[in-house]
Amino acid sequence: MGKDLVLYYLHIYTCLFLQIYISKYLDQYRHILRQLDFQKSDREDWNMFQMCLTLLQSVGELLNQLRQLDRDVTRSLLDVSRKLSDLNGSKEGNPFIQFKKLLLSSAGQKELDALFSSMQEGEQMLLEEHITLSLNKLCSDVHHTTFQVIFAPISVQLEQVQSASAWSSVSKPATAISADLPAFSFAPQEYITQIGQYLMTLPQHLEPFLLQDNPSLTLALRVADAKYELLSGGAEGGFADVLLGIIAKGTCQTYCDNILGICELGPGACKQLATDIDYLGNVLEDLGLSLSDHLQQVSTLLRLSPEEYQTKSSGCSPRLVAAVRQMRNITSSG
Repeated sequence: MGKDLVLYYLHIYTCLFLQIYISKYLDQYRHILRQLDFQKSDREDWNMFQMCLTLLQSVGELLNQLRQLDRDVTRSLLDVSRKLSDLNGSKEGNPFIQFKKLLLSSAGQKELDALFSSMQEGEQMLLEEHITLSLNKLCSDVHHTTFQVIFAPISVQLEQVQSASAWSSVSKPATAISADLPAFSFAPQEYITQIGQYLMTLPQHLEPFLLQDNPSLTLALRVADAKYELLSGGAEGGFADVLLGIIAKGTCQTYCDNILGICELGPGACKQLATDIDYLGNVLEDLGLSLSDHLQQVSTLLRLSPEEYQTKSSGCSPRLVAAVRQMRNITSSG
């Protein structure tokens, strides 16, 4: 039975070695991730996207293997614990086979008992928490880089919002948009149509990668973002849909942030911007998604007349109400 206790210590030291080894191993993943970060551009790049997913899958495989190792070692140690308990119960009168007492101090015995107890209750993992947290963070970081690669072409177009000709020329009457034009005469501007066309192509690019049965990639995605955890096992196109939803949310948030950076909007420019927002809403609707609440509120606020602004803006975010009022030069009293 002494060999079982030796086996216990061998397991413990093996785990310590693994923790050091894994920490060094994760540094290699981080190095690859830094290289991908350095190489990504602001253009559409599906080769880079595939490399990010491959790295994410690799991290997921490592995480899966380590979880299995933890289960195997825990099972082995619990078997040692049962053997020690059986031996102590049946041969208590023989001091020479009380290996735990012979080999461990009182404090060591208590520590061993506490470890066995916590493992039996499913509370103890042999891998240190910081290793698990490091792996989880790595999954999150790779997922973030993947998002940035996909989002880059959208970000480039959204950077043009504040300088769009429809409102950057508000002080130039010759080029300003007429406020008398009916709403149907406005067409979405190029920056937003470019975004819309790109968004419409995303499903066909995402699905070949994310529809495959890939347990390692599935695990990494679920660790990276809690939104993937909500999917049921048989959800068709589920992971692609979640990633598309994350991209849509980022688009709406960044778009709203850039809109709030516009200095001034004339009446015609308000109609134009509302048209642009509506176009994005139509694209997202075609994809089974929707505009964020804040963008919908901005669209509503842009359409309110100065006279009704004070009364009909009451259901909107106070921050947005104040920002749009300032852009439109509407006094607080309406």
